[in-house]
Amino acid sequence: MNTKRFFLAWIVVFAFIFLFELAFHGTIMKGMYQQTAHLWRPEAQMMQLYHWIVIGQFLLAGVFCYIFTKGYEGKGTVGKALNDEKV
Repeated sequence: MNTKRFFLAWIVVFAFIFLFELAFHGTIMKGMYQQTAHLWRPEAQMMQLYHWIVIGQFLLAGVFCYIFTKGYEGKGTVGKALNDEKV
């Protein structure tokens, strides 16, 4: 396993997950969250726990990259692996 590429992929995947979740929940779902505000914790309390969300996303990105890396280890490029026919 190429460690340098693994950690670079981890950072890129984390950035994608973080930005996607921020955009999805901050813009698309914002109206729904405001309509159902009585079901949620107060925003101040959620912001106190926000660091756990970031840590969870970071670990999720690492696990995803690790599984993906181990799945394609020694099989060439991702494009080659996707083009191989399964028997």
